[in-house]
Amino acid sequence: MKKLIVFLLLLILLPFVSYAQIWEGDGGDAIQEGFGFSNGSGGGTPSPVSFTDSITLYNGGSNGITFMASESVSGFSTYANTIQGVNFPTLTQIGNDAFANCSRLSDVRLPNVTTIGDRAFINCHGLQYDISFPNVSDIGVSTFENCINLRNISIPELRSIDSRAFYCCSKLGGSYEISFPLATAIGDYAFYICRDMGSFSAPLVTSIGQSAFYQAGLSSVNFPLATSLGIAPFSNCYSLTSASLPMVTTVTENCFEKDMNAMIKELEQDENTKVINKIRVM
Repeated sequence: MKKLIVFLLLLILLPFVSYAQIWEGDGGDAIQEGFGFSNGSGGGTPSPVSFTDSITLYNGGSNGITFMASESVSGFSTYANTIQGVNFPTLTQIGNDAFANCSRLSDVRLPNVTTIGDRAFINCHGLQYDISFPNVSDIGVSTFENCINLRNISIPELRSIDSRAFYCCSKLGGSYEISFPLATAIGDYAFYICRDMGSFSAPLVTSIGQSAFYQAGLSSVNFPLATSLGIAPFSNCYSLTSASLPMVTTVTENCFEKDMNAMIKELEQDENTKVINKIRVM
């Protein structure tokens, strides 16, 4: 009977033991698809690395339980709804779906990451304030899609905002200015239904995709270098009253909210009103 009890206890504790270390292989640092951690692209003999790298699991209290990640791709799929924090100081890449559906994830510390894959943080409802990726230059499709509580984020080195990157991040912005000083392109549906986003800055953007800011809360837009607009980029932005797009030569179908589209047509016929390339300037 005692042996049976010991055996059952081992079965219960096995997942906690199996993934209690971080391993280091050859090559660059990366989190691969799924929830596993890998310090390398394969090869080499695994060896323990810094215990400052960790994943913290929510245990129902104010404090989390800290676990070390493993080399296994699927090692943390069991804990998708309990991961509360990640801290990888030397990590440089995050793969596709790495933290997808980690609904309690709120503390993200990845200071040296440069690339974030598709859907890496999709449905991470716990992300809210002061989310910072100081060295990220590239993010994938739907990276932060449906992070419904995300208020502010800093990615100052980002060069391109991919499709659906912040899709349905309805609380993004608010009293914070959302700024991407080096971004040159905004993909389709990138800020779709970001209703709280009142202030947005991306002065180097040259192209804006289809429905990129659909139902965003913007009151004004200013893209001095934009030359290309997808279909309905600012459609149903009910708070939008002015737009400056001096390099645009053609207004696309349903570019703005209906009333503003009608006003633009009227202004085109009014010689006394300042209109630059069919876009009203307030």
